[in-house]
Amino acid sequence: MLWDFEKPLFAPYLFITELINKEKNKKLISNFFKKARKHNIMIHLCEPSLRLKVSCDKRIVMAYSSLSLFPSFSLRKKIQQIKKLKNSSIALGCIAKGILRIESRIKPAKLKQDLSIVSKAGIKNAVIYRLGGLNKSYLTVMKKFL
Repeated sequence: MLWDFEKPLFAPYLFITELINKEKNKKLISNFFKKARKHNIMIHLCEPSLRLKVSCDKRIVMAYSSLSLFPSFSLRKKIQQIKKLKNSSIALGCIAKGILRIESRIKPAKLKQDLSIVSKAGIKNAVIYRLGGLNKSYLTVMKKFL
């Protein structure tokens, strides 16, 4: 299970209307995570935005070149972070618009470069965000790293 926390940016009123449920929801989510392993659910977290104390099976560190002003530097810094963590993967992308609808898409050539850097660093697993943009160009690049 991949739990990707997103703030309700397109419904900001929820910050106010759901404030009374914040602690209850936080407890509910925490309890779900605590009981997940009993039901053979693996937990992969993408740098959670909520301050939950969650034990996870895998941590996914987001390193989107398409959103960085200094993509190569940023990627190398994230790789260093991953190497310090146990059971972690890297997230690359984005290959489609995100929640804000203004995010830049990574070009297939840049994705190939990022996957090459990640592979040479010895990282075995990469997560590609957002699959809504998946096309033949991206698939051709990804297949080279399987």
